[in-house]
Amino acid sequence: MTHRRSVTPIPDLRRLTAAGLGLGLVLVAALALIQRPAAPGSVTIPSGIAVLPSATSATPSENASGTPGSPGSSTGSSPATTGDGRVFGTATAPVAIDVWSDYQCPACGYFANQILPRLLAEYADRGAVRIVYHDFAFLGPESIDAAVGARIAAAAGKFDAYHRLVYANQQGENQGAFARPRLEQLAVAAGLDGQAFLAGLDDPTLIAAVHAETEQGRVLGVNATPTLVIGGKLTRGVPTWDQLVVLLAAQGAT
Repeated sequence: MTHRRSVTPIPDLRRLTAAGLGLGLVLVAALALIQRPAAPGSVTIPSGIAVLPSATSATPSENASGTPGSPGSSTGSSPATTGDGRVFGTATAPVAIDVWSDYQCPACGYFANQILPRLLAEYADRGAVRIVYHDFAFLGPESIDAAVGARIAAAAGKFDAYHRLVYANQQGENQGAFARPRLEQLAVAAGLDGQAFLAGLDDPTLIAAVHAETEQGRVLGVNATPTLVIGGKLTRGVPTWDQLVVLLAAQGAT
């Protein structure tokens, strides 16, 4: 006795191919939507930052109050923030936390968005600690541009606002979240002049400074971001709040 099995007819090959191609296009479109960075005009504004209209944005030589030449706090959300350089806290604070970071690094974003505000509120704003940011821009061209932009903002006393805006608008790595039109939007939101900011991104001195500081970090042993240096001790990654309190207490910051 022979066992016979019914055979399902094979669909027309052309219809099968067309169906497969259609499904593939749908998947590609879906992935593009998932990975697409936010469109220009769509900017997340952290609380405490008052966005200036682009037509009335302060120029790079103005501080938050519009007074030329004297850098100041850009948001008012952190009274102790000097806005002078890439520093949070008073220059005379006895304990320094040196933070080596890349603006595209998600862990750096977590530190900036979740840990830094508490550090400001509980330590920096009463003069116990200063937080000094350093470039370790290793993730690609958008990291370099974002870091150069931070130097432009710092020179204008707008580092606080720019720093917070950039970290609040992370979205993937080298996918356009920090393409120059987006960085210009963030700079304008921070109170900088957009055209002057874009011109500054090509400043060879600033670009060289970002590369040099990144190399300096490598020499010091930085090989991941963020890396915190407290009292000469390197801490790679984001410490828990309790771990950070212990590290600061060891340096006399309570």
